[in-house]
Amino acid sequence: MKIMNKLNIFFAALIVALFATSADTYGQDYHLSQFDALPVTLNPAFTGMNHDYEYRAASQYRAQWRALASKPFSTMALSFDMPIDKKWGVGGYIINNDGARVFNTFTAVVSGAYQITEPRQSDHKLTVGLQAGVVYENTNDLDLTFDNQYMAGSFVQSMPDGENFERFKTLMPEFNFGFQYQLMKEGMFQPYGGLSVFHITNPKKNFLPGDGNSRLPRRYAFNGGSKVNINDQVRLDVKGLAQMQGEAFEILAGLSGEYIFDEREGTAARLGGYYRVDDAFIILAGVDYNSLRFNVSYDINTSALNEYTSGRGALEFTLIYLPKASGRAF
Repeated sequence: MKIMNKLNIFFAALIVALFATSADTYGQDYHLSQFDALPVTLNPAFTGMNHDYEYRAASQYRAQWRALASKPFSTMALSFDMPIDKKWGVGGYIINNDGARVFNTFTAVVSGAYQITEPRQSDHKLTVGLQAGVVYENTNDLDLTFDNQYMAGSFVQSMPDGENFERFKTLMPEFNFGFQYQLMKEGMFQPYGGLSVFHITNPKKNFLPGDGNSRLPRRYAFNGGSKVNINDQVRLDVKGLAQMQGEAFEILAGLSGEYIFDEREGTAARLGGYYRVDDAFIILAGVDYNSLRFNVSYDINTSALNEYTSGRGALEFTLIYLPKASGRAF
């Protein structure tokens, strides 16, 4: 069979899997290689908890599987958060996940966090956060193709697809919750870790008739690592992420190093490398200049799809604005 026929079957099977939901088959969320670049999307407990900055305004873009289709899978995220006093922070984010113009998921939430530990006690920091919003999913039924429309390995558009969809759009409530801990005591090692739970209410998402038990599964995310202060100019960040959603499981771990040219001016450069188990090697580079931070990363595919991608996975960018705090009353 020709490669294009294989790819057509791959995408047809993917779309069928997205809709053929039951108690045992679920959809999964997007994933990002720079998983902590927009902290408020990783764990609600991060919201407004960095008092070194007036606020954090950030954007992130990921394009994936361009080697497989002319319309890649893409994810776009925008976030904002800020402290409002020593213990409280507020913010929110929007994320749009586009599946090759065939299916789309849009999420919008507001976020709040509270520092449980006493701010004057600087050695340990424990925070908790909560988010509330909506998730909107829709599908472009004009672009769907199914295995019933293939004859002898060729797609025949006029053939009936044999499917019976109840609807192509759904709106669901979104509630997320998280804890985060960080050792603030000065020293070479400053470990941190957190737990967050997304889609707490496990909302219904029906597309097929009689699919009343189909739900958006909860996603559990465990993040952790340690900052390593080598000296005043060199800092390392050893970190990892483990996520579980339905029957899907993901582990990503790695290391980034940062060289600070001038801390007062906010100029620095970083390099990093990560591995997502059974999926991809990730390389990262970034720079800081004044209040701006820019990172770019690339996924080198190592999964079974490497037969079609030749290692070409995803390209990801983040741009963050972090104005330093000055003249605060708290």
